Amino acid sequence: MTPRANGENFIQLWEWAKDSKKMTESTAKQHVRACQLVLESLRKDPSRINVLELDIEHAVHLFRTTNPQLKESTLDTYEYVFRRAVLSYGDYLRDPAAWEAPTKRKSGDKGTRKLQTTPRPKKEKVELKLPLREGKHALLILPENLTEADRRLLERIIPVYLEDYAEES
Repeated sequence: MTPRANGENFIQLWEWAKDSKKMTESTAKQHVRACQLVLESLRKDPSRINVLELDIEHAVHLFRTTNPQLKESTLDTYEYVFRRAVLSYGDYLRDPAAWEAPTKRKSGDKGTRKLQTTPRPKKEKVELKLPLREGKHALLILPENLTEADRRLLERIIPVYLEDYAEES
């Protein structure tokens, strides 16, 4: 039986990963602490938070604004660990038997998951299939030669579209 995708089970996964030696103790503790801090910033009972439907950007923003005493580098680390933990938790819920704990951060890794890409025949575009809740995904089609200016524009405009979509729902 697959556990419910709530914050309580989300945190317990990292305890279990430590106890079962799927993660080192220090890495598991870092995951537990990062997840606890970010979820606490939501000011809700963790058992009532559906991690897979959580607005990660909002959660991270609240975490950062409610912890001004932490150094920027600490905030960055907790954010990185939390984002990775959410992705890994989704993987675990989809297939617990095949789940592997996240490995240590590689040099230059910013915590973004390498998404499955499907190049078009002419290789002018890349399709990114972004997992959402179970059975749902978003499709983002990007030019293969995406520039930094393009990335910044997308970073500003996508949240606007998402706000408009939320208002229509």
